[in-house]
Amino acid sequence: MSLLAQNINEQEPLAKKVWLTDDMINLELTDGRVIAVPLVFYPSLADATKEQRDDFRLFSEGSAIHFNQLDIDLSVEGLVMGRKEIPNLMGKMQKFKEENKLPLK
Repeated sequence: MSLLAQNINEQEPLAKKVWLTDDMINLELTDGRVIAVPLVFYPSLADATKEQRDDFRLFSEGSAIHFNQLDIDLSVEGLVMGRKEIPNLMGKMQKFKEENKLPLK
């Protein structure tokens, strides 16, 4: 593995600035990169009002974004890697537990 690839793999991406447009989540990372991720990757955000989307804060030293009114957290690493939201994930987990008679927590 080259030294360049090794250094990239060892450093967790951290955001120092985040801004949203009507169709993108934009991040300026501490390593100088600027990335943009389509809002449609995150239906909960895409369906939210502008006011709800604009009410967010960076936390964990820039490793995550919390959308206050929506109670949604996104990891910066997940955004950089292009991971998409799984719509209604909690509801699907609840249904699976009920169908398989697993303890509800």
